[in-house]
Amino acid sequence: MCRELQPGDTEHEVAAGIRISLASRGVETPVVLVGGGERAPEYRHPTPTDAALGGYALVVVTARRGGLHASCTRTVAFDPPEWLDSRHRAAQRVETRALAATRTAADADDGTAADVFDEIRAGYADEGFEGEWREHHQGGATGYAGREWFATPDSGVPVTGETAYAWNPTVQGAKSEDTAYVADGDVEVLTDSGRWPTDAVEAGGLALERPSVLRP
Repeated sequence: MCRELQPGDTEHEVAAGIRISLASRGVETPVVLVGGGERAPEYRHPTPTDAALGGYALVVVTARRGGLHASCTRTVAFDPPEWLDSRHRAAQRVETRALAATRTAADADDGTAADVFDEIRAGYADEGFEGEWREHHQGGATGYAGREWFATPDSGVPVTGETAYAWNPTVQGAKSEDTAYVADGDVEVLTDSGRWPTDAVEAGGLALERPSVLRP
């Protein structure tokens, strides 16, 4: 769907196309968000409207099949604002840092969601966006719910291995999100189709390929 998008497509049209495409594969879509160039910088959770995509679009999906959920966000650019690439890279690094902290917490006997959240908050600050974590939830564990729990600054929920996590940092119109399985000191991105361009990102001692901004 993203490779076929045009600036004149409306957010509703894009969301409908995604729902139909996934439904044909037996996949439910409890969440489909689409934010065009005018709305994505203003709304962290852009429910679709009749607005045209314009310069770029954020496409966000939480899908469910067999009871299990997976979430991802993809960015498509036609004539984007000059800040999009730098903010997208910042979001990529914060997400990678969150996954690195998840791996560390899962390997510890007493790692908690608050430990990961501390790293997310520090990641924003290091990228020059201190306090950005206040604008939207940052994600958490996923599985038989879109999020089994959300990380918060004081959350004592244990971070465990053999568990899927979906972190979703946002940076003023940019977002990075995939679903990853953390086990045995390894991080496996589950929502990587192998068909999307990626950037090599390293943060928190973890190196991952993260989805690039797609330019059709």
